[in-house]
Amino acid sequence: MAPKVILFGVGMIGQSIVRILDDRGIEIVGAIDVNPNLSGLDLGEVAGLDRPLGVPIMADAIALLAETEANVAIMATTAELSELQSDYRACIDARVNVIGLGAGYTLGEATLSASLNELAVANEVTISSTGMHDAFGVNITACLAAACERIDAVNVTVECDLDHEGQGPLELFGIGQPADLVREFISSNPDILDACAINAEYPFFSLGLELKDLKGGFEVKTAETDFTSIGGVSVKAGEVCGVVLSGRATSAEGVVCEVSYNFVLYQKGEDPSCPIEWQIRGLPNLDVKLERADVHRLTCVQLVNRAHDVICARPGLLRTDELGRPLYRS
Repeated sequence: MAPKVILFGVGMIGQSIVRILDDRGIEIVGAIDVNPNLSGLDLGEVAGLDRPLGVPIMADAIALLAETEANVAIMATTAELSELQSDYRACIDARVNVIGLGAGYTLGEATLSASLNELAVANEVTISSTGMHDAFGVNITACLAAACERIDAVNVTVECDLDHEGQGPLELFGIGQPADLVREFISSNPDILDACAINAEYPFFSLGLELKDLKGGFEVKTAETDFTSIGGVSVKAGEVCGVVLSGRATSAEGVVCEVSYNFVLYQKGEDPSCPIEWQIRGLPNLDVKLERADVHRLTCVQLVNRAHDVICARPGLLRTDELGRPLYRS
């Protein structure tokens, strides 16, 4: 079944998704954004296409869902389940499948996720999420592991250029703020630490291991000197210029999996390498490194590709790995 897409969020990520959808010839039947300055504007013009799409941006999701024939919604707003629940429920009521951002749902969101799962099953709707953990955490790790006789440890490191992440992550990670305040905020926010841990949990599902222990951690990076990033973000010496979010999972079989997401600002004139690295220790040892990964675009493409998968998946609130192996969509 061909996707008929409603897009939630027309910020940096949403605009990139519009361009990918248009390039693929996928029909966009609606767009929603809470920014009053975008209300009524044509989606194609806002996304920087060379022509209008005839899709006005609306603020009322329920009204748009009621009057639009769509079979999938792409959520390009936030990964926080608590903030998305009203939009999820509106889509479920309208029998529209959903693909969003995020590695999974934290322990604090367990009751909410169970409720959404029950509602989605009753309405025969699928809700799931994707992101860098999908192709680059779960699935590449599984492919590499398939060539191993024994695995002792798995390490995955992803470096993300904050200039491509938008204003939300800059504020969430306290970029340009005193380090002590940011450390206190993250330490006192269990959902952030749970979300860090979940990134290390995901490869376990694809490796068929039994999870024994799961922990999340973080490191705050500060600027040594005043600088301006490639994208024009100014940071003074001593202020926060990046955050490392990490997770460590241990299996009952003794395998340790560590996953780190390094959110950084590259200074003007600096080479934005944005590497992704995989290390598998065992028999044999495997080391793979991808240079210059455009994390922003890779995330957007996976949202588009997974739109097909949620339409065909069983109903419910599903983990990313439950959507099956990701595929290239021409």
